[in-house]
Amino acid sequence: MTVARNGSAYRPAGPQGSDRGRSRHFHRFAWGTGACRPGEWLDARYQVPLTTDGVPMSSQEHTSQRSGTRRTVARATLIVLAFALLWAVVWLLVRPHALRSPDYVLTPDNVVVTPYPPWIHSDVKAEVLRDASLDGPLSLLDPNLAKRFYDAFPLHPWVLRVRRVVKEYPATVRVELEYRKPVCMVEVPGGLYALDRDSVLLPSGDFRSDDASRYPRLSGITTIPAGPVGTPWEDPRVLGGCRLAELLAEVWGPLHLERIVPSTRPVRHDESREFAYEVLTRGGTRILWGLPPGSSPADEPPAEEKLRRLRALAAQHGSLDALGPRDIDLRSAESPLVQPRTAGAPAEPQRE
Repeated sequence: MTVARNGSAYRPAGPQGSDRGRSRHFHRFAWGTGACRPGEWLDARYQVPLTTDGVPMSSQEHTSQRSGTRRTVARATLIVLAFALLWAVVWLLVRPHALRSPDYVLTPDNVVVTPYPPWIHSDVKAEVLRDASLDGPLSLLDPNLAKRFYDAFPLHPWVLRVRRVVKEYPATVRVELEYRKPVCMVEVPGGLYALDRDSVLLPSGDFRSDDASRYPRLSGITTIPAGPVGTPWEDPRVLGGCRLAELLAEVWGPLHLERIVPSTRPVRHDESREFAYEVLTRGGTRILWGLPPGSSPADEPPAEEKLRRLRALAAQHGSLDALGPRDIDLRSAESPLVQPRTAGAPAEPQRE
């Protein structure tokens, strides 16, 4: 009889000391059945483990063998548990010293934030840490430390969003921020308000008089902000004016633009009520812009196309005021309409 050993054919040896006579009843034990170990024989008639010499193994020997395996596993488990217990005891002993170590104590000097852009003059980091009570010594081992920083920074009016917070050893916290960018100044009786593209109020203390003159000016606004800095101005005319100011920021100085004025009444567009805008130059030219960027009127070209036409007119004549005060209507889907500005012309765009 041929018995498989290790995946190859195995033929029993000769008569003396051979397994030939037992081939019908003794077989190699299959790996993993749990009856005996590899290298042992199993009497197929009585299911009795045999030694490698073919001698039946006594029940005591078999039980002793299995008990030895269990004792080995138990010893290994005890060693692992003892090591874990030892590590826990050591940590309890050294933890107070680790907490006091400079490598685990976070101070404001070890908080690193994204560098401020040129338009921010205040110390955003110091103000956030002070207001959130994060300016004292903090433990780097605090599991909620990163979340506390992540929740604190968006409360500052200059912070648009927190990208991520990373804890590092030795004690360092890095905060990656995205800052708000001013796009226009809103002119109201008594002063100016700085706003970003979403009409969010920005800290006025960061702007000097010469700074304010470099930004597009939005006038003709009759409302006032209802909330503090860091909250939006709830007026659709202000929001549309901010979006237009953002688009015109690059050409505001070169084209000698002076101010943006919204219509006093909304115009209807696709069942929504929006406001139209005009832009005045320093030389008295009036640009009838129409709806702000973000709107998609069927009878007006896109905002980018209006800007391209405006650049082309300025390049063609040298400036938008070269021919004297004019009305430039960019609302037409065709080429812009340019005509002399007459006395008594309406002060705002009129649309049906």
